[in-house]
Amino acid sequence: MKTQRHIIIAILLGTLILYGYIYKFIISPIGFSNPTGDLIYFGIVIPIIILITVSFLIRKKVWAEPYFTSKYNYFNEKVRYSKEYNIPKELLLEKVIEITEDSKFKIVNIDNKKFKIFSISLLSHNTFGENLYISFSEKEDHTSMNFCCTTIHGYSSWGRNKKHINKLINQIEESLII
Repeated sequence: MKTQRHIIIAILLGTLILYGYIYKFIISPIGFSNPTGDLIYFGIVIPIIILITVSFLIRKKVWAEPYFTSKYNYFNEKVRYSKEYNIPKELLLEKVIEITEDSKFKIVNIDNKKFKIFSISLLSHNTFGENLYISFSEKEDHTSMNFCCTTIHGYSSWGRNKKHINKLINQIEESLII
């Protein structure tokens, strides 16, 4: 159901963008006027381009975490996962830093006081990149590790976010086995 919705939204946006392009560069120069074409072009296409550009400009900023992880941000997909361990958060933080450095993610910021890690994946032929936010908290005798992996721009990561989190979890689990 969710995938069908994403496909329908992509087709509708693609159609609107194509219509705006055809109007702006083919119909308008011939002399026909279409106010709906201007509305689509300037009301939909330009804001989408601006949104993508802003997302790329702020993606490496630590202060942009609330924007990318907000449940009200419908322009990117978020995958959240939480796991509990029976080891101190200081030790778990060091272990996760070590594993993240060996993964395809590049660490942007480590906050040792708040026990947070912020890392990104680079652009590739099939993705705009992802942001990975990891935080740690202690509850009684165990440490809770919280992941949030977000796309930079896009309604769906086509399973990449979940795959990245699962891979990191597996690597962490393997490293903790003595």
